[in-house]
Amino acid sequence: MSGSKTRKVVRADIHATQDHAAAGGDEPYRLSDDDDEDLLVEYLYFLHDVQEEVNKDNTGTYDNRKSNLTAWFRWCDETGRDVRDISEEDIITHLDDIHGRLSGPSIGARISSMHVFYLWATRRTELSGIDEDPMEGFDLDDYDKDIHRNIPKQILVLRARGSLKDEKIIAIPPETVQKLIDNPGSPALRNRLVIKLMAVTGVRSSELCNIRVIDENNKEDGPDWENNELGDIDLSENSIFITTAKTDASDSNHTREVYFDESLKYDLYKWIFDERASYQMHRDSPYLLRTSHKGQMRPSHTSRIVKQAAKNAGVNEVLYKDAADKNRWLITGHTLRHSYASFRANHTDMKLHILADLMGHKKLDTTRKYISRSRKEEQKQSKAAFADWDEQVRQNQ
Repeated sequence: MSGSKTRKVVRADIHATQDHAAAGGDEPYRLSDDDDEDLLVEYLYFLHDVQEEVNKDNTGTYDNRKSNLTAWFRWCDETGRDVRDISEEDIITHLDDIHGRLSGPSIGARISSMHVFYLWATRRTELSGIDEDPMEGFDLDDYDKDIHRNIPKQILVLRARGSLKDEKIIAIPPETVQKLIDNPGSPALRNRLVIKLMAVTGVRSSELCNIRVIDENNKEDGPDWENNELGDIDLSENSIFITTAKTDASDSNHTREVYFDESLKYDLYKWIFDERASYQMHRDSPYLLRTSHKGQMRPSHTSRIVKQAAKNAGVNEVLYKDAADKNRWLITGHTLRHSYASFRANHTDMKLHILADLMGHKKLDTTRKYISRSRKEEQKQSKAAFADWDEQVRQNQ
């Protein structure tokens, strides 16, 4: 059974939204061009989808897009702009107009609604009359005014202090990571291994806890260091095969390979064959990280290890208390993942697409947020590229 709206109901919804916006005393507003209203009706009619038999209802998305696009169409109408022929300057002008009046998340929702509408419109040129997507390549992150969309509160607190400028993540340098490694708490070997693995591979806590040292097909044999039979760990390549979180088995990056340095092998060996092997409970557990009571360590446990090590090292602090009155710390388990990516993106020659693969990102834009913008570095690398270009031309003449 379908409960999707008819075009007539969609048009009535648009008028109701316009009337609601005028509740402050203004006259109800109607678009001056009927063709514009028809276009908005067609898009929202296409968007709304309710299928009760499969428990599908996107009315919330419909309401959000209706509100934002009705406001966008009205703004274009009032300012004499053609909604079918919009430039990036027009988008920036619109942002300038709503900046300060709408919250960061609301501005983000406005731009997102515009993005999706114009993508839809350019795929239905015969209906919309819009040949090119004016939103293509437009990124709200490039807007020169500060917009706090879904920025974590930790970031906002640090920005307010002046500790961060344009950074979107909290990262710590290698020397601070080393302080955590040097102050792991108890049991020292296990905790040190947790910190090192997260720092040198960039894996998520959940991914770390899913690493196996016993192959599913050879459970009785247990881990074998001499023959390099250690489940997900490959000693010959100094690598670990990771099942990427937030992916399905059909995704191209569902599994990935990450790498560790030679110095980690000592702690791995001591942990697997001494301390881990001494745990009597769940001796048949295939997982690398066990505790004395559980066959698999929880992701929250690894984060506690990192937070406590940072406290032990004197580099952690509470930034704020959340709504449940829980402390929110500066350094957590995820900070090590951010630090891994930030260092490689900004202080090494690692290519962005390689880093994305190592991080298990689907999109390069996700990896791009770790790059700190530096005019000096951009200038330096541009000059180096010019020199490389000239050198290649000379060699091939």
